[in-house]
Amino acid sequence: MSEVLYQIEKEEIIDSLGSWIELREIRNDLEHDYPENLQEALQDLKFCVDNFFKN
Repeated sequence: MSEVLYQIEKEEIIDSLGSWIELREIRNDLEHDYPENLQEALQDLKFCVDNFFKN
């Protein structure tokens, strides 16, 4: 998988591998966690949406 991600970054399909990994981790947290703090979950979701549209 890391080779594929490297190629995707090299072809400029994604801006940076670090950003992609960060967004993926947040996505996984949102998908598999049920936070007690709704405000925190909404902030994480907003971060993902904002960064999706930047790319």
